[in-house]
Amino acid sequence: MKSLWKKYTSLFLLVTLLFTSLPIQVKAEESENPLNSEVNEEIEKQTNQEDTLIENSEEESENNIEEQNTIEESESVEQQSENESSSSNGEEEQRLNYIYIEKPYLQTPETQNVAVSWGDGTEEIDTMTANVNGPFGEEIWTATKKSEEIYLFEKAYNEQAKGIYQMESLNLTIHGEVHTYKLSELGIEAQFGVDEEYEGIEELKPVGKEEDTNVAEIATYSIDESGDVVEQESIGDAIEQAAQDTPAVLSNEENARASSKIVVALDPGHDSKHVGASANNVREEVLTLKIAQYCKAELEKYSGVSVYMTRTTAACPYPGGSSSYDISKRVEAAANAGADIYVSIHLNSATSTSANGAEVIYPNSSWKPQVGADGKKMAELIEKELVGIGLNERSIYSKNTTVGGTYPDGSVSDYYTVQISAKEHGIPGIIVEHAFVTNKSDVNNYLNNEAGLKKLGVADATGIAKYYGLTKGGNWEQDSKGRRYKSGSGYLKNTWYQIDGSWYRFGEDGYMKTGFQKINGYTYYLGTSSDGAMKTGWQKIDNAWYYFGDVNDGVMRTGWQYMGSSWYYFGDVNDGVMKTGWCKVATTWYYFGSVNDGIMKMGWQYIGSGWYYFGSSNQGGMRTGWQQLGSNWYYFGDSNGGAMRSGLTKAGKYWYYLGEAGSGSMLTGWQMIKDKKYYFGPANDGVMRTGWQQFGSNWYYFGDADDGSMKTGWCQIASTWYYFGNSNDGVMKTGWQYIGSDWYYFGNANEGGMRTGWQEIAGVWYYFRSGGAYDASMGHTPKNTNVPEGTYLIEGKTEVTVNQMVNYFKQSKKTYPKDALGKGGASTIEQFCQIYYEEAEKENIKAEVAFAQSMKETGWLQFGGSVKIEQYNFAGLGSTTVGVTGETFHNVREGVRAQIQHLKAYGSTQPLNQKCVDTRFKYVTRGNSIYVEWLGIPNNPYGKGWAADGGYGVGIVKMIKNMKKM
Repeated sequence: MKSLWKKYTSLFLLVTLLFTSLPIQVKAEESENPLNSEVNEEIEKQTNQEDTLIENSEEESENNIEEQNTIEESESVEQQSENESSSSNGEEEQRLNYIYIEKPYLQTPETQNVAVSWGDGTEEIDTMTANVNGPFGEEIWTATKKSEEIYLFEKAYNEQAKGIYQMESLNLTIHGEVHTYKLSELGIEAQFGVDEEYEGIEELKPVGKEEDTNVAEIATYSIDESGDVVEQESIGDAIEQAAQDTPAVLSNEENARASSKIVVALDPGHDSKHVGASANNVREEVLTLKIAQYCKAELEKYSGVSVYMTRTTAACPYPGGSSSYDISKRVEAAANAGADIYVSIHLNSATSTSANGAEVIYPNSSWKPQVGADGKKMAELIEKELVGIGLNERSIYSKNTTVGGTYPDGSVSDYYTVQISAKEHGIPGIIVEHAFVTNKSDVNNYLNNEAGLKKLGVADATGIAKYYGLTKGGNWEQDSKGRRYKSGSGYLKNTWYQIDGSWYRFGEDGYMKTGFQKINGYTYYLGTSSDGAMKTGWQKIDNAWYYFGDVNDGVMRTGWQYMGSSWYYFGDVNDGVMKTGWCKVATTWYYFGSVNDGIMKMGWQYIGSGWYYFGSSNQGGMRTGWQQLGSNWYYFGDSNGGAMRSGLTKAGKYWYYLGEAGSGSMLTGWQMIKDKKYYFGPANDGVMRTGWQQFGSNWYYFGDADDGSMKTGWCQIASTWYYFGNSNDGVMKTGWQYIGSDWYYFGNANEGGMRTGWQEIAGVWYYFRSGGAYDASMGHTPKNTNVPEGTYLIEGKTEVTVNQMVNYFKQSKKTYPKDALGKGGASTIEQFCQIYYEEAEKENIKAEVAFAQSMKETGWLQFGGSVKIEQYNFAGLGSTTVGVTGETFHNVREGVRAQIQHLKAYGSTQPLNQKCVDTRFKYVTRGNSIYVEWLGIPNNPYGKGWAADGGYGVGIVKMIKNMKKM
């Protein structure tokens, strides 16, 4: 046998593919020539009547058909597109054998079936899904059945789903890993239209065998009782085998309708307003109602059928218009009532009294060709029954318009309004001309007596029943072995049968099957011993949930199933139980909710006492390890864990900080954790830093590999002591540092170790005790330096009172500028001193330092220099050279506050307690002059300070001493 993928395969999948026609669209590998299959064309029989018929009323007159904007394709033909191979997708093409689309053009309501042949069946594919784009967005199909390498997709469509659909990609889950193959990259275009033709479908033309001798071999298959694919000799063999094996629940539309009851619309032709033919003392409009009533009574003896009558009296049901209007409204009402077929009952007439017998008119094959095919089939059966009761066989035929009328797709329309209107509603409409009112034999035998009229009605009903495969109601029988059903043809055996809207399965012995049953490779649930009806949809059995498809399916679902907008998992082919809670599929964990839920959870889920992430869209697998969600990183442990981690977490060799409980987002940069400071690298890094780390020009120390907390204060590393500032600092200190009440020296910027013993610093020798403190008592005071030994701290509690400051000013004998400073909020020296006291206290700066400095800078508030009194600048802020006036403030208090904040910049490393009004605060190296004496640059060990005058700070200290004496 040739390789399967070298054949263009018409795959007849039992129980799933409907055999109404053979339209196939296949994309296969290694094809040289496109395959154009033969299409069974409907050959319409044109009956030449030997008698000229009398056309009755407007009902049987020509109707004009308005052009429609939408185009409905009437023929489905087989199409094969040539694939192009490329090096980039060669591997995928070798795996994809073919794609079979049953209906390139699908007329609703109908189910599309797509078969995909992939590999050789050994690929261990867990699930196969397909992404299908349509007019309403993307659909995700899940293969519902599998046999070896063949996967079947099924999708039902109704009239709301009109549009063009294209299969974009296949998604294969193998051992929990999803592999996606874009069909466009494989050179495959798989599309179909729902109530609409797609561009290019008109190119699918049938060819005869003599026109192309190079077409690929066609192989046909069916699936045997064991579920194996078996090659048949011909398509006919495959159909015959399928007809034998297919359950009635899924058989031909001709043999079993999807609804629980078939609706037959009976239309008694004509009425008292639109009268029919009359002759030999009989009137058509009167007798058609009687025939319809007899037909209705007979039909109702059958199971699974209901009858809709377009009229039940002589009156016209829609008298407001012409006969055509009346007929159109009758058809519309029947369609709204759910009619599956429309049978219009009439009597014939002719100018010749010899014309006799029965004929049936069915729809033509234009537009919606299946409607015409169904109508023809029913016409054949009814004609046969009428001939069987003794009427002369005339013909069955369709009749086209004679005035150029067309259907929306441009094809020629039917002649009669019945066919036109019924076809517009998607149902077959037939006209039954029972006998001739102008022929005495027909009248005497069938029309002028109730027995004859009943024969006609019963014949019609019998033909309809045969079309639908209906049987008259039977009876249930019960014995010790179980339940059996006896119909008119005897006990039902080895078959599916619908009784009162429910499907039952009867075995070889004729007894009803119950419970779980495997039939033709598929599992069904047929209820309990007292029930036996095939279950569909959701069913709870022994505290477990199962899903058995829709109302006419019943097959137990297994594996992955997409229903509504959710995914479910029903175990392997021998399981079928809906999974809940945690479930491992292949190598991946999933979560399916509570016992009555079963929906595959996606995204964030809180389960037990932890958060988990299950991906989005159609993935759903529990995420493990590092995952980036949005702009944030999360860590979900190993493959057997999955719970989102939080807090300090070690992943591999490194520590990370994943926020507090309930957060989990990996944090970076500086983080405060339980009063300790850590550094976790920049964005997308997050690794906790340990050991020595340099940020900018500063060095920090973060402990060993499992510590990571930033060190502050004193810290011994190896055998060397370092000092890292206070709890919010952590910067390794270098050079001279005053700690506690002692001086220490810590080396240069890149070394920082505490010095002990004799050390030469900038050409001067110093001695540091074993604990690192500088020892001046041993006579080793630095020489050749202006650094004073006595010191007065800038920061701290004020050591004078407001009165002492007031008296200190008054002893200067200077006049207080009350007019100028009064405008700024300090009309008296008392108010002025009170402001200094308050502002200094707010920033923990000694008021006596600021007040003495202001007296020094302003010449006892006389302002004789570049700075003017109205600037309220009491310390020369910004007046860096002669002639530069410096900063200006709004009032006395703001000027005092700016001065005190500037002092704090020099004398402290603590943050400001009030909003900064000192615009030059940012230019100061914090804490470089913690002593008043160091405010003079020559007296500062760092070479910094407020003023260039070597005695600047020393002079202020002398003023403070005098102030304290007041």
